[in-house]
Parts: sequence; C-alpha cells; structure tokens
Amino acid sequence: MAKYFSAGRCYMVGVIGFWNIQLALPALILFWLVIGISNLISPAEKRFLPRFYWADYALTLLFTLEIINYIFSIYRPNSLFQFEKILYFILLFYTLRLTFQNNTSRDLIFTILGGYGALLSMGAFFIFLLLQVQLKITGWSDASQFKGLFSPYQLLNNEWATLAIAFMAFPLVMGAIFKQSKLIIGVGLLGFAFANVGVFISFSRGAYISLAFFWILAIMLILYFRNLSLKSLLIPIIISGGLILAFMMPSMQPLMTTVAMNKTVSQQRSTQGRMDIIKRGLCQAKDHLWLGAGGNNYPLINDKCKIAEEYQGYSGFTNNTYLQILLEKGIIGLAGYALFFLSLIAAFWQQIIGQTEQYRRLLAILLFTGLLTFAFRELFFSTLFYGSGAITMLAILAAAAFRHTDQGNKIFTNKFYLLLWIVIILAFGFVFYKKNQFQRAANQANRCIEAIENGDQNAAQTAIDQAIKIHPDIAPYYALRSLMILQNNDATDVNKNRAKEDLKKALQLNPYDSGYLFNLGWLENSKDYIEQALTLDPNHVELLIWDGFIQENQGDTLGAFAQYERAFRLYPELLDTPFYTYLLQNNKEKVNNLINKIEYDLQHEIDTAYSTVQAARLARILLAKDSTDAAKKLLDRIIIELPALNRPYYHLAMIARKEGDENKAIDLLEQSFFLDRNDLLVNLEFGNIFYQRQSENRGENTLAIYHHKNVLRQWLSARTAPFVKSSVKYQGYVGLRNDLINTTILPLCQPNIDVKKVLLQLAELYERIEEPELAKHYYTLAQKNINKIKATDIKD
Repeated sequence: MAKYFSAGRCYMVGVIGFWNIQLALPALILFWLVIGISNLISPAEKRFLPRFYWADYALTLLFTLEIINYIFSIYRPNSLFQFEKILYFILLFYTLRLTFQNNTSRDLIFTILGGYGALLSMGAFFIFLLLQVQLKITGWSDASQFKGLFSPYQLLNNEWATLAIAFMAFPLVMGAIFKQSKLIIGVGLLGFAFANVGVFISFSRGAYISLAFFWILAIMLILYFRNLSLKSLLIPIIISGGLILAFMMPSMQPLMTTVAMNKTVSQQRSTQGRMDIIKRGLCQAKDHLWLGAGGNNYPLINDKCKIAEEYQGYSGFTNNTYLQILLEKGIIGLAGYALFFLSLIAAFWQQIIGQTEQYRRLLAILLFTGLLTFAFRELFFSTLFYGSGAITMLAILAAAAFRHTDQGNKIFTNKFYLLLWIVIILAFGFVFYKKNQFQRAANQANRCIEAIENGDQNAAQTAIDQAIKIHPDIAPYYALRSLMILQNNDATDVNKNRAKEDLKKALQLNPYDSGYLFNLGWLENSKDYIEQALTLDPNHVELLIWDGFIQENQGDTLGAFAQYERAFRLYPELLDTPFYTYLLQNNKEKVNNLINKIEYDLQHEIDTAYSTVQAARLARILLAKDSTDAAKKLLDRIIIELPALNRPYYHLAMIARKEGDENKAIDLLEQSFFLDRNDLLVNLEFGNIFYQRQSENRGENTLAIYHHKNVLRQWLSARTAPFVKSSVKYQGYVGLRNDLINTTILPLCQPNIDVKKVLLQLAELYERIEEPELAKHYYTLAQKNINKIKATDIKD
C-alpha cells in the first residue's frame, strides 16, 4: 500500500492544493494515515520512509515552538489559521520528501513545475500587456506608476513577484533533466525567460534585486563546481537574455523607471514607509520579545507605536517576513526558523558536493539557488504566511534539499514518524473542531447583521448572544453587541452598562483597537480612553470629528476646533460633506478662519519642504476658496508626480467643465474612473453629464444609468474606516466586517448627494430607454424615506 502511494502519485496532492490549503490539507492527512497504518501492519514497508536528518530535528523543534506560539498568542482566533498553514507545510514537506526518493517522481514534479511556472508567467505577461494597452489608451505611458492595478490571478503585485521568483529555477531544471533534447532545453530557456519577465512586470525594486541575486549566485555556483564552462554557460545566458529583452522592449520606460530605484515620488514614499514600518516594528516587538504576539497578529499590534505623521497610512503587512516572524513569534521563533533554514542549506550543500553525476549536481545547484533567492526575496516583502502559493513553493524547495538515495530503515526514523503522525493528527482534529466552531458562531453573527439591517432588534440580539455563546473569544462580536446598544437613542442605563462591559471584554481580547477604546470613552465620558484611541490611530478622521463633538458639548470649543482642523488637513474632501455645511451654519467665522489657517500652514510646509501629498491637500483647500488658477497649477504637478491618485483628475475635470471644456472634462473623468471605479463623486459627475445631454441615444442614457446606480450603491453601502481595517485585523471566519465605531457619524462624512434627485433622474432615464417597470420602481424609491432605502433596492 505504501509503495503504491509513495511512487509518483502523491505529487498530485501538491498540484491540487497549490492555491487551496483547505482542499489539500485533508488529502495530506488521509495520505499519511494510509502510510502510517500500512507501516504498522507491514514492517517491510518501513524502508519507504525518508531518512531522519538534522533538518527533521529542526522542524520538530519549529513545530513545537509553533504550538507554544499558538498557546501564548495574544489573540488565538487569528493564530489558528497560521497554525493550520504550518501544519500544511510540514505534511507537504514530508509528502514530497517521500516522493523525491524516487528519481522518476522527482523529475516528473520538477518538469510539471517548470511548465506550470512558465504558463503562469506567460499568463501574467499577457494580463500585463492588456493593462499596458489600457493605460496608454487612457493617457499614460509609464506602467510602473500604476503597478497597484496589476494583480494577476487576483494576487497582490508583490506576492506575484515572489511566486515568479520561486518558480524561476524549475524551467532550467526541466531543461537539465532532458539535456539530450534541444527542443526541451529551448522550451526550458523560454520558460525561464518568461519567469524573469514575470518578475520584471511587477516593477518591484526588491524583486529586481532578488532577480539579480539569482543570476549572480547561480552563475557563481555553476562555475565554482565546474558544471559548465564559461563558454558553454554563455549560450543559455545570451538566449535567455535576448528573449527577456525582446519581451520587455515594449515596456522599456517603466522598466528603466524601476531600475532607477528611487526616481519617482511613489518610490520615495515607499522607501520612507518601509523605514517607518521597521522603526515601529522594533518598538512593537518590545512587549512580545521572546514569544511574539502570535501568528497573524501583526495587524492587531500595528497601531501600537504609531508615528503621528499625516502621510502615515495603515498596512496589515510587514515589509519583510523576518520582521513578521520577530513580531509574531518572538526571538525564540525567529531562532527556530533560522535553525531550520540553516539545516536546509547544510542538506543542499551536502547534496551538491556528494553528487557524482554532473547534471544532477546542476539540478541541485539550481534548486539551491531558488531556495536562497526565495529567502532573499522575503527581505523585501512578507509573502510566506499570507498566501498558500508561497508556502507551497517553500515546501517544494525545502524537500528538494534531500538526495533520493538517502533512504534508511533505522528504528529511530520509524518511531519519529509514528510520533509525528500522532501529534499532527491530533493537531488537525483540534484545528478542524475550532474552525467548525468559528463557522457556527460566524453564521449567527451574520444573521445578527442581517436582522439589524431589516430593523429586527430582537432577532439581532438573539443571534449575537448565540454567536458569543458558541465562541466567547472573538472580540468583534462583543463590539457589535455593544454598538447595537450604543446606537440606540432610547437605551436604558442598564443596557449602557452592558455595552460598557462588552467593550471592556473586547478590549481584553484585543487591547490595541482604537474603535473599542473610543466607544468606551464616549460611553463613560472618559477623556483617557479617547486619548488612548487617538494615540493608536492619530489619523482617524471619524474619531477626530467625534472627539471634536464631545469637546464642543463639554464647552471646549477651542479643543473641538483643533480636532476639526486636523480632520480637514488629513482629509480636505470633508469640504464636500454635510459636516462642513453643519459647521458653517453654526460657526461660519471660525470655520473660515480654520480653512485660512490650514491653507497658510500647508503653503508654508510646501514652500519649506515640498510634499506631493500636502500639495494635493492644499489644492483641495484652494478649490474651496475659488483660487482656481493656483489649485490647477498644483493639480497639474500632482498628476505628474503621483499619477495613480484618482481625485486630482476629478478636480481638474470639474475645473475644465467650469471653464466650458466638456470634452476635456470627460477625458479627465475617464482617467479618474479608470483608477477608481467606485469613486462616488466621479460616478455622479459622469451620470450628470450624460443625463443633462437629454439625448435619445440609448448608449448615452445607459451610461448615465450605470453611473447613477454606482453612486447610489456606493452611498448606501458606505462604511467607516474601521470597517476596512477589520477585514485585515481579524482572519477568516473570526473576521466580522463591522464598523466598530458608532455609524451615526457616517452620514456627516459622506459627500453631499441629493439621493432623491438621483433616484428621480434614474426613473426618467429608464423612461427614455422605454423600460417602464424599472422607471416605476425608482419613482417609488424616490418617495421613500432615505434611511429606509438599502443598496439591495438598486435593481438592474
């Protein structure tokens, strides 16, 4: 039985589960159960188990440390999902170790990966070409400035670069395996060229450095071990280099921009952001120095040690895996990972120097280079623990470190595997049980949200109580239950006290959440809690506005306007909201003085040390003061320096339309819309333009309908800033996408939209294209109370 599974068939497990751990992990468990049972039944089958190495000691230690890390995690619901990935890695690693004992299976897997990597890179290349064509049509030539729009296979751009690097060795390995076939060697070189191109089109500086690292290391090792002469090596280098150059020729401008390293404003901002993350990371590590905060908990502690810079945003990612390991697993965990990695290097080195066949040594050198390059790449971007692709590729490269001839039937080997099976099966059972528990609790929490939206408070209360009963350790559930009371104007003192207790419980589970702290400060009228919230999140506009309201109600108008000033500085688009209108109605003179002060301060900062972000903020302030020429001058400069920002094009479009140049306005709106299709104001302006033409052209009316419905859907489904953060902070089933702070602030911070007017225009547009039923639907909606209209009411 074991022989049947161990030959070449278990490679399918890795292929099936490449992108889906949820599918692969049960299959791996089943596979090892069969192997374990067959070895217990038939001692003769024990020879199929891989020999026990120092790397196995290191991996056993690492697995033990991961268990300890989970136990002492500051928020276990997040850490469970990373623990599951570690479990998957170990099982896949040993499955491949078993498979790689057979040369045929080993070569087959490497060949499949070479072809698979080449196909993925080719697909990514064509996806990029399509994007580049769209960019040029829309008016841009340098694709490196818009790499955020490039997400092949729904991967982050930098994550794709890591995978392309991880695949890079395999097309060359495929060519080396079939060294007698010039055709396959040529295919291998073509695949290698495409893998290089896959890295180049990421326009990531860290990926480019890693690519250079691969080339230099591979050439040095090949020459050192004399696998190929310099003359023989030049031929594949020239062929690969020529293919890469030919493929990248149409994209030479963005390529050279990236090679320049620190040329563009976005690159400079990225460099500064990386330095800030490292600086904050070293501060964050102090509280969890030895054991870390727990897997997947970096997003929770990321607000700690926040730098109160106005340009500082929020990121759920560290900028390299080693910093993430330090923060989440501590010094002990970092040492464990280092020991395992060093044992892999030692195993690879022994394999290289122990090979007698030159082509087998060449395979080992290429795979060794792939492993080291993957590790080097992780210095620039943290990929390993986020996607299943990266951890799968690491398992493959790690398993390749062991020679196929290294088999053994030592007694200790069999005892080790028996113990490993028992521990992993128990761990898998625990993970399965906890995830099932999370799912049942999440179903109740989602029912609660649905009930809230339908106005059924009793059903909502029952559902959230049940969710907390099923799993009492999920912080957002307590926050949601407290918010149900918090947003009820008729709440009794008893209910308010319960809301306070819920918030305190949420803070006990996650002490680094600014939303929980702020809500508790509001309920208890405690300045201390609010100050803690703003220390964690000093750039949170909604918190600043609420704090201003609280201070104003307490008679501290000076303190309130200090918070309003910071809110307007951070987000001048508030000038288009009911909040600005409300302030003008109550304190017109103070508001005008506040805007004048912001203008003066921003102008002084720009004159002293120019910043594109501050210039963008100043431009919006100038537009509010009708200083159109000065604003236009700044906006023209901004779209050159940071062309991927969409709002500057919108503001320039509004200026063009004001000046009577509608064609230019439409071109600028198209650029803004291309960068962000969900921008409410851009959709509104587009919809108004096509509506006002009073055209009988069905196409123009359909466009107006499309944009108006976008406006309504975005306006009706708007969320606070913590809503977006919560999906990053809380993993998988335990993540409840909730606003976390009182949403009564939301209508004040949304753009000024006459929803009834948009609904009536939609009805008229449907009449124009002769669809009376939809016209009637929107006329009916226009008569309803706006607060009772939901995004699901916007029908196609």
